[in-house]
Amino acid sequence: MSTQHPDNARLPRWVHGEVIEGDQEVEEAYLAYRSYGCQEVMWDAEGKDVDTHVVRKLLSQYPSYFRKTVMGRDVFLTYRVPNPVLDAAEKKVITETLDNIPLAYDVAKQFYGDGAVAPIFEVIMPFTHTSDDLANILNYYEKAVAGREALTVNDAGLTVREWIGEVNPKRINVIPLFEDVPSLLQAAEVIRDFIKRSKTNYLRVFLGRSDPAMSFGMIPATLSVKFALWELKRVEEEQGVRVYPILGAGSLPFRGHVSPRSYASALKTYPGVYTITIQSAFKYDYDEAEAEEAVSALNSSQVRDPDEPTSLKDLLEAIDRLAKAYVKEASGLAHVVNKLTTLLPSRRARKPHSGPFGYGRKVGSKNLPRAIAFTGALYSIGLPPELLGLHAMLDLSQVQRKQVEELFPLLPQELEVATNFFSWECFNTMREEGVWGIKIQPSLNDLIEKDLKAAEELGIDIGPKDSDGMRHGLFASACLESLNSGHPNDALFGLVGAAEVRRSLGRRDIPSPRSGRKEERDKNNREQHEQEHHGQT
Repeated sequence: MSTQHPDNARLPRWVHGEVIEGDQEVEEAYLAYRSYGCQEVMWDAEGKDVDTHVVRKLLSQYPSYFRKTVMGRDVFLTYRVPNPVLDAAEKKVITETLDNIPLAYDVAKQFYGDGAVAPIFEVIMPFTHTSDDLANILNYYEKAVAGREALTVNDAGLTVREWIGEVNPKRINVIPLFEDVPSLLQAAEVIRDFIKRSKTNYLRVFLGRSDPAMSFGMIPATLSVKFALWELKRVEEEQGVRVYPILGAGSLPFRGHVSPRSYASALKTYPGVYTITIQSAFKYDYDEAEAEEAVSALNSSQVRDPDEPTSLKDLLEAIDRLAKAYVKEASGLAHVVNKLTTLLPSRRARKPHSGPFGYGRKVGSKNLPRAIAFTGALYSIGLPPELLGLHAMLDLSQVQRKQVEELFPLLPQELEVATNFFSWECFNTMREEGVWGIKIQPSLNDLIEKDLKAAEELGIDIGPKDSDGMRHGLFASACLESLNSGHPNDALFGLVGAAEVRRSLGRRDIPSPRSGRKEERDKNNREQHEQEHHGQT
């Protein structure tokens, strides 16, 4: 599933300007299908403005491709709608989005003829906490969207159906998105209740891996997703309803570590997953051929049964202890993170993180930006957030620690990747001078030191291990030095350079040299685009 998460350090070649927006997102969706081989595209109306005419634009702009590849049958487009309970300023965006689904069907029928299928028939509900969140969408669609065709519009009894035509599809499916640790741990109960209420014969369930990490830490987020996968398998067996989990993850270890070079490890860590998100860094921060090959490998991979915890009690206690340690440290860094994120370049048009249209997150009681910006801010000063709260691993009981090791056997490998970008020079500067005029509390510095010692006790080599780690350290040091010397504009050089090295979050100021193979592929892409547009004309 290709998504619009703005975690990319480089801009793709087809972007005009510094931000992906408008019709460029339509082209991006088409390229996700045709060039990268993604089977599904998430069309995101949460936290950003969205083009509700995407189906018409795709079919009219790329007719040759979509004649052969039928939308709704061969490839899929799935709306992610805002949760009206939380998005107070623009809660009615959900009705606007749902109202568009029948229009997309009419467009597809005009394009494909009588054999058309619904191009959009599923929507994703973020921040799902109860079955009401899901049932409300289904009921609204059936009663207020599909059901309106029976209403009369004049005294003569003219129905909506007679006036504007039949409304299809009659029913849609809703995909719950669980994106914090408490909701992940309760996901199975929500699904059990929803199955009884909806009488559905299958259900896709979206498990966020990135936001839970920002709010509760990398290890608790990973363990909570694993717990949810196991519990959902039990629900499937109990209820006789097929459940197809989706994993929402970014390319860095903190956000799930799904990249063209780490997808195989992600499949080992999260058995039971049927769909994996391909976010922007996956597509644009690696060679295009490498990304395409990785997507192809994911599409052909086999689904395995999820791992079974041997002691749920000890697992839940381990999650609780590790999360509390992480929250204490992340909350202490909130002021630093919020200030640093003002420097991070935007990669996609989104609502602001604060103000009347804000769409941020929290760690404990502290307001923070979205997980991508949070991760990028800390990496930019050489402090990978994967380390925060790690010292609590040493405080776990033997049984609790065994649970973590059994369910997250690749934890040492993930930490090795992250700590390659840890900067001792930056850490020493933070202790002595702070960050951009913000002093770090001595108690917080002590906790981070405990995290580092814990990593070493776990056998992790802290600091650069290769040329990427060394280059990243130089950029991070340059960023922090510029900030502390009162030259934030100069800090952008280090911030962007570090992002490009780690292949996540930032921007590209100059075109990167492309291999001959990629130049040839670019030429072929342009030629095919021209042929399709010529055929349409």
